[in-house]
Amino acid sequence: MKTWPRPALLALVMLYGGCASLGPLQEPPVVSLAAIESIAAEGLEQRYRLRLRIKNPNPEPLPLAGVSFRLVVNGETFADGVSPADVTIEPFSEAVLPMEATSSLYRVYRQLTRMPDREGRPLEWRVEGSLSIRGRLGNVPFEAKGELGGASPGPG
Repeated sequence: MKTWPRPALLALVMLYGGCASLGPLQEPPVVSLAAIESIAAEGLEQRYRLRLRIKNPNPEPLPLAGVSFRLVVNGETFADGVSPADVTIEPFSEAVLPMEATSSLYRVYRQLTRMPDREGRPLEWRVEGSLSIRGRLGNVPFEAKGELGGASPGPG
């Protein structure tokens, strides 16, 4: 029986152990929109601060490297952004990450001019994007959606 040299055996063990972190997560992280606020308008752009709540439903830590996202309002892209995220979300925990997003004034104008057509209907929003996780190949996609406002039904 042939024996492996120690450096080769050590490299094989490290490679095998490293591949375990490249596999799929047991469950995908859960991302939701915690808050949004307007922070600045300059030139032809409007800036927003979003806070994304990221929940880790897995028994291992979730070491985030970055986030890429876009905010869709009433079916149209409204704002988008990218952000580094040097944070580790512990197992079965969550974190709220502040992000900045940019929208063109044209996109803001389009939403405002279409508001009368939506009178009485809720504002529909969706945040979609991907999480970059250190030590994993590829990004993990996410989507969160909801509604705001709208008229309440009259007496019936």
